[in-house]
Amino acid sequence: MNTVLKTTNAVPVSHRKGRLWATGALLILAAAGSFAAPKAAPTPTPAPAEVLPPPQSVFIDRPDFGRDPFFPKSRRRGAVVAPSITVEPTANFGNLALKGISVSNERRLAIINNKTFEVGEEGEVRVNGQPVKLKVTEIRDKSVVITINDVSKELFLGPKI
Repeated sequence: MNTVLKTTNAVPVSHRKGRLWATGALLILAAAGSFAAPKAAPTPTPAPAEVLPPPQSVFIDRPDFGRDPFFPKSRRRGAVVAPSITVEPTANFGNLALKGISVSNERRLAIINNKTFEVGEEGEVRVNGQPVKLKVTEIRDKSVVITINDVSKELFLGPKI
């Protein structure tokens, strides 16, 4: 008769009991060692770091810049028309010249930069290519009093060339 021996990887019962006792003994020794060791002084815990709040986001809403992300074709955020501020130029008497004075029948006329004015008349004269609005308030024998932007000045006749 032929007998077939089957081999298994099973560990015999006697060996299993030995491993169990060895494992139990190691656990007991480890536990006893941790309980038997003298306790060290507790280490001071570091002070908690100062907790800063998270930074706040800053949003600048400029209606004249950008577009609405939810309605990109909307015209609500179009160009804003700023109110026009009219700045009055300062009085510039620089290149104004009294060219002549005419007197006829008690009517006086003054020629300023090749333009003729009478008393009380307002008009524009070009000075360095820029229009200057002036008003003649008085015409005297050899001078004229003019006003530009509520500032008055007297222009005198220059020497005849």
